[in-house]
Amino acid sequence: MAAAGLLDDRPATTLWLSGAAFARRYPPIHVDPHALYIRVLYIDDGGMLTSAGAATGVDCCLRLARRAGGDLCHPAPRGPLHRAGGETPYIERLALAQ
Repeated sequence: MAAAGLLDDRPATTLWLSGAAFARRYPPIHVDPHALYIRVLYIDDGGMLTSAGAATGVDCCLRLARRAGGDLCHPAPRGPLHRAGGETPYIERLALAQ
């Protein structure tokens, strides 16, 4: 999308590891360095969505499903099925039994 110019003058995110190189290669795209640092899951700019990697692409797809119709995505028993795009990924750390 970047190489085709589809993201010019739009906000976008990408995998945090390659974010700085992406911003240098495509200066017309608004890559927020703070968003890369906190690892934003995805950015929904109305007509265009970009995700921060393969796993966050799932969250991005759920966003599209919610946009298509709320009836497609119901809350799961243990929490919502959808994470907001600006949410930092959460990984629960379990303590080892002593």
